[in-house]
Amino acid sequence: MKLHIRLAAIAAFAISARLFAGPIILSNDLTEPNQNIDSLTTTTWHGISFTTDNNAYTLDTVTLFMELGGGTAAASVAAVGAPAAADTPEVDLYSDNGGVPGTLIAALAAIGTPNFSLQNIDFAGGGNALAANSTYWIVLRALSGEVSWGFAADNLGSGIGFTDVWAETADSGATWAAHANDQPDQAEVTADLVGVPEPSTLLMTGVGFLALAGVVRRRFV
Repeated sequence: MKLHIRLAAIAAFAISARLFAGPIILSNDLTEPNQNIDSLTTTTWHGISFTTDNNAYTLDTVTLFMELGGGTAAASVAAVGAPAAADTPEVDLYSDNGGVPGTLIAALAAIGTPNFSLQNIDFAGGGNALAANSTYWIVLRALSGEVSWGFAADNLGSGIGFTDVWAETADSGATWAAHANDQPDQAEVTADLVGVPEPSTLLMTGVGFLALAGVVRRRFV
């Protein structure tokens, strides 16, 4: 009888843990010291890779350490007048193609507002599906003007799918060159597990387990 109660309690605890779990960090190196910035244009793009484990996910949020313009000079121009061309960033989710960005999956909408100073800017993941045991890429480019992406002073990071691999293209994605162990651009990628029941379903299931534990205990004491 004690075994039944213990199993019910463990099940209820596991359910509640999944109920209150937030998005999972797949990749993060925003906590690392910043070394400098990479200036990106309509033809020069950068990307960072991340992986999933044996679970399927939906993309929640992507956060980039970035700014508009090409750095200090662009910020000075902005202080005295508008730049010649509007600096418009685009953040995209790509599949993997042999260790470099492959096919465009989706463009991600900005939640924050980039400006001419380095800061963390959030982009909505849009619920895009991430398959288990797969590699994906987050790519930053400029739709017009210039944008800048901060890169880390080391190749360290955290998350179940962090890699220190980044890639660059100078021809609008026609060809890519990948780099490993070499100060990747700074970003955080979070995602939600697929297949987690709705909170109301989890709550009712947990209550059912606890009620069952009470019945079993009354029956056998």
